[in-house]
Amino acid sequence: PPLLTEAELPAAAANWAQMPPLNQLMVLDIWRKQRGKIAELKHDLSRFDKLTIVMPTHKRNEIMLQTVAHYDLPFVHKIIVVWNNVDETPVSPPKNLRAKFEFHEPGVNSLNARFMLPRELIETDYVFSVDDDVRIESQSLEMAFRVTMRFPERLLGFAFTTRAAVKDQNHWQYYSKPPKTAETLQKADQPVEYNIILTGAALFPAHFLSKYASPDWPFQEARELVDSVFNCEDLAFNFMVGYAFQSAPLVVDAKYDSKVFAGNSGLWKKQSHFHTRSEGISQLSAIYGQFTLNKVVGISSERYKVDPRPAVMDIYPAAASS
Repeated sequence: PPLLTEAELPAAAANWAQMPPLNQLMVLDIWRKQRGKIAELKHDLSRFDKLTIVMPTHKRNEIMLQTVAHYDLPFVHKIIVVWNNVDETPVSPPKNLRAKFEFHEPGVNSLNARFMLPRELIETDYVFSVDDDVRIESQSLEMAFRVTMRFPERLLGFAFTTRAAVKDQNHWQYYSKPPKTAETLQKADQPVEYNIILTGAALFPAHFLSKYASPDWPFQEARELVDSVFNCEDLAFNFMVGYAFQSAPLVVDAKYDSKVFAGNSGLWKKQSHFHTRSEGISQLSAIYGQFTLNKVVGISSERYKVDPRPAVMDIYPAAASS
């Protein structure tokens, strides 16, 4: 069956907890249909319900190592740290990790690098892209993963990583104040129409990375913009998803450690940051020939419950792509 339409999604999201889980044979059937060919089934069921974490790092080794240990969870198959310290040898990883661990050295300090990994490094169907100073509580992350599995082909973020591109007369403005909760996104009194998910904490299908890394126009031109301004990689990723997959992002709530990154330095603290991002929205719209961002859909945490992880993740049948 096709993906849910944007009009159908809010109602489906409100009722998905009542849908029965699928058995393993049905999961495999949908899995094969999504991949297209039996030969493309490179993973077994033990990886089907697990995540690959991709975490870029630059000059924050101690914080990065602590965050790696934080995400060493039962449903995480592999942690890949994108080592952007091009003049340094990678440090030793934490010991006794249950998840697989690997450094990826792109050889250049580019913000595109988090999305430009060799495809063979990703051994799961879904990726959690996260900054090295963002630590989401494990149950919140597992819940978000379950939602991602039920609504494939979508970018999923959290209320605190939700932003907006707002048209002000003839200019685009980057709006940085997040909504209070995911549920408030559905209310009519929101100050703006949110349409951006920061990829400092976002889940998505692994094949989104292949599309972002495509040598074709307009994807390559968007990446060149990111390198030229050393900013806007998350905006470029959102534009890519809207252009290539025409799907609205999802947002859920999450508990997270706000103290970890509150005092850290980052691009967002530069005086020119917000102007650069506003200009980036206009430039990406020109590159893609249209404004491709879609309004995010908030899913209330009141309407679902995280049970202990089942043997096979539940999938909402109507949302599975053919």
